[in-house]
Amino acid sequence: MFLFSCLFSVSSMSWWPAWLGLEFSVIWFFPLMNLEFMKSSKSSVWLMFSLSCLSSMGLLLSLFILKYLVEFNSSVNSWLMMSFLFLSMKMGLPPFHNWYLDVGDSLDSWSFMVLMTAFKVPSLVFLMNTFLTLSNLSLILMLYALYALYASMAGIFSYSMRRMLIYSSILNVVWSLVSLFYSLSLFLTFYCIYFNSFCVFWLLKEWNSLKRFEETILANREALILGLSLANLAGMPPLSMFFMKMKIISSVMMDSQVSLIVLTTASLISTTLMLWIYMSIFYSSTLWKVNSFYYTKSVNFSLLKMSIWVISFSLVSVGIALTFM
Repeated sequence: MFLFSCLFSVSSMSWWPAWLGLEFSVIWFFPLMNLEFMKSSKSSVWLMFSLSCLSSMGLLLSLFILKYLVEFNSSVNSWLMMSFLFLSMKMGLPPFHNWYLDVGDSLDSWSFMVLMTAFKVPSLVFLMNTFLTLSNLSLILMLYALYALYASMAGIFSYSMRRMLIYSSILNVVWSLVSLFYSLSLFLTFYCIYFNSFCVFWLLKEWNSLKRFEETILANREALILGLSLANLAGMPPLSMFFMKMKIISSVMMDSQVSLIVLTTASLISTTLMLWIYMSIFYSSTLWKVNSFYYTKSVNFSLLKMSIWVISFSLVSVGIALTFM
């Protein structure tokens, strides 16, 4: 029922069934939660439920007012901005992301995977439909540029695997919205690649029963698969996520909208910072023990040198790809 609600919301042709599908997807997400989690983390469940109800009522109210204003040819930008804020609250975007962090830290593995992937799709498509009716997108696009930079900086100072993945998902939401500006097929391709990469990484992590990912040294084959899925999530060349981001950048450059170019530049900088986080976690888990990177004050020089080489190679690849586009 949860997946059906998501598909119903995405395929709707008007805002009313799209809103219904969005709300049903949130309602059907609660039964997916583990019963033990709901008993032990009542505060997180109630926080999510309360904010979801608040954002739903605010979104519905703003949509009714928008319909009234459109009939009388009045200005609708302020109410569209309200819709944008309520959707950001529902998706857990900054500055409304604290509930998302608390719930993500407390969920069981299956619910966390759903929260990070399919849960956001109806809100993303609804948000894009809101964007299409705005006459001035510059302010919102600049806000999303700040979201991307904030997510990367917050991820650097995060010591939790789940929180790092949550901040990474915020950055991927920004990339998804940029892709939605050009075509639904581009968005679906990008999000399917992100979905598959995240699921492979998370299922492998849970299959190995890694309570603390940083404390375990993996076998060579498992480390290779885990490393490739992490590298794809980070957008490293020559993997599929890298080429999808290059396709998005190419579309932005051809469109020549200044606000979109600024947003894409901020996303590239944030992706580079997130690349350091991904590589540091991967190297510290496969090559060293727990005290090699995050849990000591001194950073291992070999790890630092290896990560700098990886980031430099990625930047050079981006430059070469942009040259031939």
